[in-house]
Amino acid sequence: MNKANLKNNYQDKKNSDLYWDSNIKEYEIDPSWKKHEVYKSKKYKEYRDKWSKAEKGKYLSNFPLNIEMEPTYYCNLKCPFCPRVVNLGERKDRHMNVEVWNKILEECTDHKLPSLQMPHEAEALMNPNFFTMLKQSNEAGIFDIWLHTNAQMLNETNGRKLIENGLKKINISIDAIKEKTYDILRVGGSYKKLLKNVDTFLKLKKEYNASYLRVRISFVEQKENFSEKV
Repeated sequence: MNKANLKNNYQDKKNSDLYWDSNIKEYEIDPSWKKHEVYKSKKYKEYRDKWSKAEKGKYLSNFPLNIEMEPTYYCNLKCPFCPRVVNLGERKDRHMNVEVWNKILEECTDHKLPSLQMPHEAEALMNPNFFTMLKQSNEAGIFDIWLHTNAQMLNETNGRKLIENGLKKINISIDAIKEKTYDILRVGGSYKKLLKNVDTFLKLKKEYNASYLRVRISFVEQKENFSEKV
């Protein structure tokens, strides 16, 4: 990619972000991670500096700083605004092939990938190999590992596995404050289970003294939940 293409891609991203940022708010439950030595390290600061420059179109690497992938395309919810529902039938529901994953991991290891994000359009915890993938990613030196989840499967057992296998950041999609609104937007999910699982996970975070672990809740503004926006 030449500098002209890089500039054009940055401008396209900037224009799309005007819409994206105005419709999605992200709230961090516990900011204590900022004080952890992991985020004060030279390695982390260099990585975030490159990320900041890349956002401004001033950094171009031979290999991505972050890879976003879907360990599975199965999901336990049918949210009406999700691409899986809006574009129903566009993609098949299946788990990532182990051979494909091994190839991805090999390349990420060889290029010392700093950040891995899983996933956006499905529920990674539904993949029976997910925790193995998480452990392998951590052992490969990928230190900024993210998980996006609807938290319906974030029970105590899975919460412990996430922490023990190296998760660094979890983003919990809620999109509602009231149970009635949640039932409309998070079709198939249980609001009470969501609250219980989030509470359990925060307690586990304290139990493991995992102050480095970043916990966030995301809320996508829509007409059904706009009045509940904080």
